[in-house]
Amino acid sequence: MKSTYKNKLSFNNKLYRLIWNIVNFLIFRILITNQLNSIRIIVLRIFGAKIGKNSGVYPCVKIWSPKNLIIGENSWIGPKCNVYNVGNVIIGNNVTVSQNTHLCGATHDYKSENFDLIYGDIKILNNTWIAADSFIFMNVSIGPNSIVGARSVVFKTIPQNSIAGGNPAKILKEKI
Repeated sequence: MKSTYKNKLSFNNKLYRLIWNIVNFLIFRILITNQLNSIRIIVLRIFGAKIGKNSGVYPCVKIWSPKNLIIGENSWIGPKCNVYNVGNVIIGNNVTVSQNTHLCGATHDYKSENFDLIYGDIKILNNTWIAADSFIFMNVSIGPNSIVGARSVVFKTIPQNSIAGGNPAKILKEKI
């Protein structure tokens, strides 16, 4: 007997995301120059994002739910990143999330008959660089002053002052 997936997110959540997707398509993505970053930040804040001073989000970033996004000061999310933030995505101060990075805050429970949606938070702490094409999974924290190398796949927490890389990501050395 085949079971079907049941989305347990509330109607209000679905309505919020519908409105966000319309605004994202009609307004957010057309603000294509970095000079219009301040308007993009205002739009994200209207939808509940908490974003610090001198931070930015490129127009081609895909954000699932702005209300689950927290960005500190002097931090940027680069071009073509995918922020699938069913849970919270918390980005500290002085963080660079490079292009094409996927912050994946949810998955489906393969042990569940209905493949229920499960989600968790992602934390990228202060003074951290996530290099291009990386994948960061839910319930992961990237410690302060760390680097995640290009095309890394991170399923486990990375401690502070670390340089990690690979698939799956491993600690390569301590950052001095």
